[in-house]
Amino acid sequence: MLTYRGSVNRWECDENDHMNVRYCVEKLYETFVAGLAMTTNKRAKEDEESYRGIKCAHIRFQNEARLSAPISGHFYGLSESSSAGDFDCLAYLQDTSSGKLFCSMLLQLSDPLNCSEETSRSVEEIPEVIPRGLIEAFPISNISMSKAEEAGFVVSGRGLVRSEDCDSAGNLKVPSYMGKASDSVPNLWTHLMGDEQVSDSEGGAVAEFRKTFHGVLKEGDVFTVMSGLTEARGKIQRFAHLFFRERDGQLIMSAEAISVRFNLLTRKASEIKPEMLKRLESKKLNLKL
Repeated sequence: MLTYRGSVNRWECDENDHMNVRYCVEKLYETFVAGLAMTTNKRAKEDEESYRGIKCAHIRFQNEARLSAPISGHFYGLSESSSAGDFDCLAYLQDTSSGKLFCSMLLQLSDPLNCSEETSRSVEEIPEVIPRGLIEAFPISNISMSKAEEAGFVVSGRGLVRSEDCDSAGNLKVPSYMGKASDSVPNLWTHLMGDEQVSDSEGGAVAEFRKTFHGVLKEGDVFTVMSGLTEARGKIQRFAHLFFRERDGQLIMSAEAISVRFNLLTRKASEIKPEMLKRLESKKLNLKL
């Protein structure tokens, strides 16, 4: 079901000249909320629907969305399927012209979602959206900031939840979590590689991202993002991000991401260089604490 149509704007592109993940998620989320409104015939009020019991979101980035690419967003409830696991609905963005899939988001909701047969699909019909490398939620749901530091997590982000980033109920909008995670990554790379990670010919691209909510950040909250590396091999790195509320240390969101090294000249994934791999291995998290 078509619930969004737009394009990639210049200000939505990052240093790799493709749409930044925060804007991918923003458009996916708009596709999701519009889909809820269209399937329930209710006006989409963001403060009512922004969480709607969202427990977990699994996002895949299948192909680059380059500048000015025409985008169509589709929303479906998920019919019972072993491949869908506990997920209830799907939103995805594709190239309006070619039909090429740009990115997709599977959502697990705590509230029931009743979609008609016409607005439901099986994930087997679109196998590219099925979780590939992040099958399970990151196995940390109750950890303190001090324990995270002991495990090797570093402070990669910190800031204030501003009113412009919140819905009318004062909740930090769901896409903003991805934006703040994206902002934190350069600080994580500085910890891992220092200035040596900066290159005009090579960068990184997120392939998969899975986040689980344990609470909600509200307007005026100070938050801290702690991040670390869980694995590095071949062409991929796996990262973990933890969002804490500063005033009481509560873990608000835990997430894991798979990123690939990306050759900016060939626009293809590339192998991690041996010297870089050695440095990364020495900075891996110790999750056995």
